[in-house]
Amino acid sequence: MDTMTVAAAAGGRVAELRTKINGLYRRKGEIELALQREHVAQEGAAAKRAELVQELPGGDDAMVGFVHAEIDGLDKTLRVASRVVEGLQQELSKIKNETEPLTAELNELQRDIQARERAEMLRVFQSKMEHAARVASDALANGRERLADLNRLAAQGIELYGDAGLRICGPIVEQFVLGESNLDAQGWRPAFPAYTRLEFWIRPMVRG
Repeated sequence: MDTMTVAAAAGGRVAELRTKINGLYRRKGEIELALQREHVAQEGAAAKRAELVQELPGGDDAMVGFVHAEIDGLDKTLRVASRVVEGLQQELSKIKNETEPLTAELNELQRDIQARERAEMLRVFQSKMEHAARVASDALANGRERLADLNRLAAQGIELYGDAGLRICGPIVEQFVLGESNLDAQGWRPAFPAYTRLEFWIRPMVRG
């Protein structure tokens, strides 16, 4: 599969895993609430049973019979609640066992997606760097050729026009050299941030 197909498949699987995991977490929350309610009910029944047990000594037969019946009912409630709690705890354990491998897969997929995204960003960055280097190289080559044009034109003008040509070329070339030798005066400043010092000697040149 190509990169786009792999990325789409990974993205689809991530969405699927998140849906499953969210559903399991919702179910876990529901069970934890139910478990909390059962614990509260157990605590209430146990407290009520303890109170009733304290009423047994010294009671008449009718009262003792009534209390025993109440205690039996509470014992039944506690047994049922204990079984419900056990079932809910087993369900929580099952959800935990289902969630862990899904979460591990999700994390692995997310790491893979992040690695792919980083690799793509690095590829784009490399392309930009290569393009910038080509543009800079072309600009330097153009600068060398334009300096050669300027130098050649001045030499040809002096050859053709003698002192008159020299009087034209001298000030123009002098002003050009002065300006390019004092870049600060033209408002140029070092560019930052800088990876390294990129300094080159530009002189009149031609290809070939």
